[in-house]
Amino acid sequence: SQLSSASGGHFATSQHPTPIHAPPYNAGLVAGVAALINEADAVVRQRDIDTDIDATARRLAADAAALDLTTSDQRRWARQGPGASPVDPVCISPAECGPHGACEAGRCRCVVLYTGVVCGHALVLSPALLAPGLPRFVPAYEGELMLHAQTRHADIRVLRPGPTLEWDLLADAAETAALNRILPPSDLVFKSKAYPTCAVVGSSGSLLLRRLGPAIDAHVLVLRLGATPSAGHEASLGSKTNLRLTDERDWAWRERPEDLALVRSASRATVTGLLANAASPAPAAIVALDPGFESWLAEGLGFAADLELAGTLLALQTCRAVTLYGLAPQGPAQGVPEAYHEPCKPAVGTSGDPPGAAAARWAALQALARVGLVAWGEPCVEECMAAPAACDTCRAALGIVPKPVDAWCESARAAGRPPAEEAPGGGAAGGDRGNGTAVGKESAAAGSGQGAAAKTEHNSTAAATTTRR
Repeated sequence: SQLSSASGGHFATSQHPTPIHAPPYNAGLVAGVAALINEADAVVRQRDIDTDIDATARRLAADAAALDLTTSDQRRWARQGPGASPVDPVCISPAECGPHGACEAGRCRCVVLYTGVVCGHALVLSPALLAPGLPRFVPAYEGELMLHAQTRHADIRVLRPGPTLEWDLLADAAETAALNRILPPSDLVFKSKAYPTCAVVGSSGSLLLRRLGPAIDAHVLVLRLGATPSAGHEASLGSKTNLRLTDERDWAWRERPEDLALVRSASRATVTGLLANAASPAPAAIVALDPGFESWLAEGLGFAADLELAGTLLALQTCRAVTLYGLAPQGPAQGVPEAYHEPCKPAVGTSGDPPGAAAARWAALQALARVGLVAWGEPCVEECMAAPAACDTCRAALGIVPKPVDAWCESARAAGRPPAEEAPGGGAAGGDRGNGTAVGKESAAAGSGQGAAAKTEHNSTAAATTTRR
């Protein structure tokens, strides 16, 4: 400060022959900052809030001990013994919990992959527990989940999964400008929602073994994958659909005209399809995953994620508890059809996948379940994927009696459901089946100069029967 004042706010040294401006020392400012720091420290101690240092120390300890850290009490309520003074709430409004949490009863409730007082800390998971299923998985994705008009203003690119990560062009600047004119103005599906309970529902034939419909419908958000109808199977897998994650192959498929389809953004077909849909006389309710999320999948997994794995990781980013139904790749070897809605279709497996891809995806789902990030909604999943004897023992203990695959086909014919070769493949199914509400019920791709707005609706009184732990 003496050097600064002596030189009128400038000084020169042998290392810096050119004078450099140095602001004069402001004792009042320094004292004011120190007072603010002391006041913040006092509030932290009084409210017993976990600071960044606290959270980091707990993560390091958990990682060193090879423990998973899947949930967190953002406030140490257990320390408040009988007769203790009440603890002030952490949050008053949803905005205080950031994009990864929701404010309930004065506390920020975080989605699965985030923790902390205001849900600002990405979960740190022990590599010892994740490997070999997810050896390089980093859950910290801070980008957008849904593509909307505020996210992109230049070229849109996405990482291509594989041994060497390369960028693919989805849209050039002109296409991006055209896209922004028809995209929703903002993300009304995922942004700051932190859904309490989510069910991710796939197509495995194992869903036919149990009457899981009520349990699935009890979740606040039901995410179904691909062209998987619920009509005729309500007892086994429910009727509620809030959102359907799909790819370019199934864009035209609809069980209900108002269903909101969330299409993946892994190729240029996404952009051309969105533009063509908006220009059609009756545009369907379609939104797209943000390419940033697709790139995070490619980089974090090291292989291409199918709908099942992509849907699961999407749910972990936006839900506080995630339960999986029909995602394990069970089939005739486990005494069930490969797909519940195609019991007469011969098993085809994953012949179009690169070698080892199916095994890698299953190992990733196993790793997520092993550390407690997701729960299996069906019994005997791990046992039936491990060995026939273990599968039979587990099912027998629960009174589950599988039957030959041919018998499933005959049952479908007797019930009047068409076999696979006669099943409808595209188009919108008429009528409103079931009582599930669609997240995008009033969402539609708008015409020139207008975006498509997705209206989120859910049953706030529903409670899932399973929790994250």
